[in-house]
Amino acid sequence: MEVRSAINILFSKFNINYRVFLYLFVVTAIVIAIAASAVMPTFNEVIKNPETTESFTAVTNTFADYLRGQTTFSQVIASGKTFYHTVIDLMNATNATAAFWVTVVVVSFFIRLAMSFCYPAISDVISNFMSSNMSYGLLSNILKNFSLCAKYAFFHTIITMVTDIAIFFAIYGVTKLFFPIIGVFAFALALVCAVVLIALRLTFSSGVIPEMVVGGEKKYFGALKTGFSYMKKYFGKIFGANCIVIFGIYSLIMLTTLITFGVAFFVLGSMLVTYIHVMQLVFYYES
Repeated sequence: MEVRSAINILFSKFNINYRVFLYLFVVTAIVIAIAASAVMPTFNEVIKNPETTESFTAVTNTFADYLRGQTTFSQVIASGKTFYHTVIDLMNATNATAAFWVTVVVVSFFIRLAMSFCYPAISDVISNFMSSNMSYGLLSNILKNFSLCAKYAFFHTIITMVTDIAIFFAIYGVTKLFFPIIGVFAFALALVCAVVLIALRLTFSSGVIPEMVVGGEKKYFGALKTGFSYMKKYFGKIFGANCIVIFGIYSLIMLTTLITFGVAFFVLGSMLVTYIHVMQLVFYYES
């Protein structure tokens, strides 16, 4: 019932998906562009190295020969592995590996921070639509609730980054443990594990934004504590709904991202973000 109500509201207020899509696309592009400009001098040493050029040429030539039927696919894989190890060795020799991982962490943090910044505004726009059928712009709402958005984004990003690391190691552990036993089916089991853990994280934090936006609680951990009481009441419903939505949308993203050259990632990602906040408000108002 709640899932269907949230879907109806999502499509009734579908124009907010375009705004969320544009916001997420722009902030992601800006963060990646800034990070790329900062680290490219380090990676240029690896990219322009003669060994890199030679091994990459070998990969392309081997693949071309495979298409002409002159080599086997295993030879293509072998040349790809050679190229990979060449790049890794050069990165280690030039400290590019450390720069790469630092960049990944910093970019992930700021993308998370920028994305989280709009979450209270999305909920406020949806809440006003649900309660009084009023329409507000996303950007104007972000500016109106700037302090609230900043406070939420800071704590949410730190907590999410920590739990992301924990989820990653849990998935890695499941895959490593079960791969020798069930082979490639270990990846399916790891996917189920990921869906359950992400759904649990969303469930436990489902009352934070509704409490901050609708309930008037200005402190993040105060909203977490207050929202926990209603979350316990509807835990089964919220957790089940989150599992269904995450599995469905993530499956669509994986199936369509490559064939749409990444566009589906942002389109479906923005719909997932919006739907999660609509569903949180639906459960909150029912409580």
